[in-house]
Amino acid sequence: MSDIAIARKERNWSQEELSHRAGVSQSVISILERGLEGVTVYLENIVRLTLGLSMRPEDERPKRKAAPEPKGKHRRGFASMGQEERKRIASMGGKAAHEQGVAHEWTSEETRQFGLRNGCKDPERMRELGRMGGRPAKRTVK
Repeated sequence: MSDIAIARKERNWSQEELSHRAGVSQSVISILERGLEGVTVYLENIVRLTLGLSMRPEDERPKRKAAPEPKGKHRRGFASMGQEERKRIASMGGKAAHEQGVAHEWTSEETRQFGLRNGCKDPERMRELGRMGGRPAKRTVK
């Protein structure tokens, strides 16, 4: 058992309580207690200080074992498909939503707000997109 787990249990704290007090996620506490890789010395020292343990310099950090690989398939659903297959399925979903009358129709105000939130700060470009009304842009070859 790690010194972090021992100190936590001596205080009768749950992993959740320690994570709240240290300001880190509960998964960080779990990884440290199991001695796995994946947590920076900075986060480890925050947890250690919260428990009143001494900080650990980078070069004195014990070797940790790698986290186990997840069992079963690594990629599922859309993640396991190629880009063309994902586009085809998404297109079918969009067409079905339009046929059923449940697809979202963007208003010009919603489009403007989305553009402002997501980095399009050029008002002229936004007006140009609005005038296109969702039609594909005509590209000219230079």
